[in-house]
Amino acid sequence: MRTFGDQELRDLLFGGDAGLDKRCPTDLAAHEKTRCYFQERYKGDPLAADLALELYEKWAIAAG
Repeated sequence: MRTFGDQELRDLLFGGDAGLDKRCPTDLAAHEKTRCYFQERYKGDPLAADLALELYEKWAIAAG
């Protein structure tokens, strides 16, 4: 199964959003950072964020 590196996942979900480091600090543990990315990407829709994170963790699908 193909996996994404941190920067690749950021680019897929946010397309170079410069303010993302303030919302998802780089010193977070890898899993927490990934969770933060999906929470930010689907802000306002926690069910979608949880589903997207589950797809990513189980199947390496980056739904963005």
